[in-house]
Amino acid sequence: MTQNTSSQQNPNWAYGNQQNNNRYQNNRYQQQQGNRFQPSRKELLERDLRYMERDLAALDVQIDTLGDKGRALEAAKKAHMGSMPFAIAQVALSTLGVKFLPPVARTWYYKHQQYLRMEENLKQYAILLYTKRNALAAQIEQIEIQISMLQFHP
Repeated sequence: MTQNTSSQQNPNWAYGNQQNNNRYQNNRYQQQQGNRFQPSRKELLERDLRYMERDLAALDVQIDTLGDKGRALEAAKKAHMGSMPFAIAQVALSTLGVKFLPPVARTWYYKHQQYLRMEENLKQYAILLYTKRNALAAQIEQIEIQISMLQFHP
């Protein structure tokens, strides 16, 4: 009778017990099914390996793109350096009494400084990509070793 009164006082009591019972049965069912729902360690490592290899390919594309940008910058810088004699002549003429750089020399100098900054930025980005690539390659190698060890000791 006390059970009846408690269920009458709390109408959700029976429903709550039924939910807990269903959760318990679902958990027990999942435990019985075992590896069908949870991937094995080897499967997880192989999945991580695929992701890392994809990231490595993306890094290689970035490195190739950076190389193309570097070659384009070098060509532009070389063309800019070809215009240097005219700018030097302007500066030489301006040293006769003018205390500031003429517009052509100033423009050349600013453009030269811009090329140097861009070159430095590309070098720093190349170092960053190189470091990322080496770290990713080391992680891939480590996962490949773990996978090969799991083949012998499952």
